[in-house]
Amino acid sequence: MGRYLGPTLFAVAMFFAIRLIAAQTASPKVKTDQGRQWKEYAYPSDGFAIMLPDAPRPHEDSQVAGGTVYSIRLAWDTVASLHVASFPGGCADVFDRHVSAMNLQARTGKWTDARTDSNRLSYRLDAASLREFNFVGHPAAEYEEEVMGPGTHFGGYQRFQCVDKRFYIFQARWFFGPPRPTDVTRAISSFRLVEK
Repeated sequence: MGRYLGPTLFAVAMFFAIRLIAAQTASPKVKTDQGRQWKEYAYPSDGFAIMLPDAPRPHEDSQVAGGTVYSIRLAWDTVASLHVASFPGGCADVFDRHVSAMNLQARTGKWTDARTDSNRLSYRLDAASLREFNFVGHPAAEYEEEVMGPGTHFGGYQRFQCVDKRFYIFQARWFFGPPRPTDVTRAISSFRLVEK
């Protein structure tokens, strides 16, 4: 009986080794961001605080002179940014122009083309997601959209709001298909105004 024990143990060990290798190669590894600790990041000079899984990367806004963009990867497949710009005469006109453009696109239901560098992107606003509201006594609006371009197809979310002379635009993008990721909702729901 002892002389069969060695080959039997070897066969059992090989069986489990093959099963382990098969299990690892059969199911692809999914990138997850579980375990990241969300905390509040405050930027009094720009008048806001927001909860995020990591500190955002502030940089100069290339679209608005003197504006700042706070960029972050919320999850492996989701990016977000918060644009902050000050307008000495107030931001009500800027807000109204954004709302008008948003409503026009919602009414037509057509794709809107935009060029960024060498890429041509097309946007289609989801009219059902369009919402105007007051955020702590200040006008705000939000919507979701579908974005397509060469080799890309993703979902998007935008919220913009006017707070006296400061204009905020929160944007998020994720791979198209699933509904808005919970990380996007969590981040924007935590946004609050702070005093200098």
